Order: sequence, then C-alpha cells, then structure tokens
Amino acid sequence: MDKFCVFCGERPASKTHEHVVPYWLIKYTGDPNRKVNFGPNISTGQVMQFAFDQLKFPACSECNQRFSKLESDTQKIISSLVQGGSLDSGSFCTLFTWFDKVRVGLWLGYMLLNKNLYGINPHYHIQKRIDIADRVLLIYKVQDTDRGLQFIGVNFPFFAFVPICFGLVINQFYFINISTDLLLSRKLGLPYSRRTIANSKGQIGVDLIEGKKRILLPLIKRNFTKNCTEIYQPIIRPEIFGSKVGWVYKNDYTKKFFVDDTPNIGRTLIIKNNKCSFYNEVPQDAWIPEKAQPRQKFKDAFVKEILDLHSRLINSLPAIEDTDNEFKKSAKQQIKFCKQVNNLLFKRVDEEL
Repeated sequence: MDKFCVFCGERPASKTHEHVVPYWLIKYTGDPNRKVNFGPNISTGQVMQFAFDQLKFPACSECNQRFSKLESDTQKIISSLVQGGSLDSGSFCTLFTWFDKVRVGLWLGYMLLNKNLYGINPHYHIQKRIDIADRVLLIYKVQDTDRGLQFIGVNFPFFAFVPICFGLVINQFYFINISTDLLLSRKLGLPYSRRTIANSKGQIGVDLIEGKKRILLPLIKRNFTKNCTEIYQPIIRPEIFGSKVGWVYKNDYTKKFFVDDTPNIGRTLIIKNNKCSFYNEVPQDAWIPEKAQPRQKFKDAFVKEILDLHSRLINSLPAIEDTDNEFKKSAKQQIKFCKQVNNLLFKRVDEEL
C-alpha cells in the first residue's frame, strides 16, 4: 500500500508517526518495549510480534498535533477511571471520541501490517470517522489489578471489512466499543430507518420514520457477559438524514436526547441494573460495574461476547443496492466469509474451554 496519513488519508506532509494506541497508555500499562503478540499475519499465518512502541504509522505533523488535546484529555480520564474515580457525562463524550480514533487507527494499522491482503480501499480515515455515528461502551471489571494492555477482535476478518466493534483491556478494566449508524435509534424511540441501503462508494440511504417515543431494553442484546455498565450515545449524521434532520427536533421526546450546543451529538445515557437514565453532568462513580469478575474465567467469555456481537452486527448491515453487480457479489462473499470465520473462531474458543 502507498503510505498515507492515518488521520486524513493523504500522503503525509511534514511526516511524523502516530501511535494508534497512544504512547502514554502503553507506558501506563507496562514496559513500552515489551514484546506483544498482535495475532497471526493473515497471509503467512505466523504470529506478528512487536514491541508496543513499534505500533506506529505515518501521519502529517499538523494532523497529529490537531489530536494532541484529545489525547491529553483522555489520559486524565483513563487515569481517573482505572483508579475508580468519579466521571461526568462530558468525560464519556471525550472517551467516546477517543475510542473512535483508536478503533479506526487500529483498523488502518492492521491493514498496513497485513499489507492489505483483502484489497480494501478505505473510504475514510480517522478524522472522517470521529463523532458521526451512534456509540456504545460496555465496561467490565476483573478482580485483580495487574497492569496490561490488549485489544481484541481487531485481527478478525469482520473488523477488517467492517471496523465497528472491538475490545480493549486496560489493567483491570475491559471495554467493548461499538459505533455504527442508526444502531440505537429504534430502541431509544427516536426516528429510525425501516430499511438502510449502501453502495460501492460508501454512501448510505435511509427510509426514515418517526420513532415510538419510548425506550425498549435491552438496547444491545448480549449473551455472555452481563455484569457490566452500559454507556450509550446517539448521534445524527446530517449527510445520511439530509434535509430530514430538522423534524427530529419537532417533539419534546426527541429534543431531550440532544442539546443546542452540539445538535447532532446526543446526550450520554447509562444502563445499570436494567435501568436507563441520562448520565449526570456532575462527576459520579455510577459507571463502576457492580461486580468484579475472576480474570481467568472472564476473559474467554469476553472473547465470545465480541464474536457474538460481530455476528449480530453482520446481520444488521445495510442492504447492498448498486448498479455494479460485481460489487454486490463481492460484498455478499465478504459477509459469508466473515460469518464462516466467526463460527470457526467461536468453536475454537469453546474447544479451548
């Protein structure tokens, strides 16, 4: 692949290197030079092993600098989080943006590491995928406080084709992050699409109707790991909704999910003990999971949870409508391949258990 800036996608200007998993986090969770397995190389089957400090990719100096404040703000939030500190709704909004950055950065990074074996032509890079789609953060806690950093699911074929869900482990906290268009609308009672379509240019079209104006739980169905705190944030993407955005705000129910200073980015919600509410703007420790679990037993269920979510999200992808029959055929083959690999991985985890 030609070299590109992971932020803007252009050939790097005044080139620097970006740690897609930031250096401050690598250092916070252990020795920056420690060797880590990054999963098998897709083409050779051999395990890729690097020092964490080597996981860096080309970036424009200006682009890198533009995201430095996000990193410094997130560093404070993660430090407080790992120590069980109080967080407000604004902290989670920042954390969601940071997860957008890391998720897309890992997608591009693994594409480069595997020399783009699948022949994917990215339609977007980090700066085009920040704060534009519904977001979910599932937070789990384990009993020991051992330091460590790990990301899970980013070397699965599903993530290569559709980078919308992955897992991140920071010391004793495990996170699952999901972000995709219209993921939460129907369950939150907001305007939603009866049918969503996509084409070869990455463009999405919707058939938008008014929501039921009530919350239906669960917002995200899960099978394996229930003891977690769920954080959600709905987002309206103007280029999808087009001129229809305005009527989203025409009733009191939908208005309460959004605020005037950020009209497209929704308020943060928390679900805990099967109760859904808006997260408080005053710092609080409500985000901390009620129960910490044994790490050894939990980590296998965590992998199964991610695989299960991948399978569910595959089934909810937009329908492909395109005059290019070759693209439609290729997309269907990719989805079939992802499902087959997911099933094999799921079976492998069960066998190891």
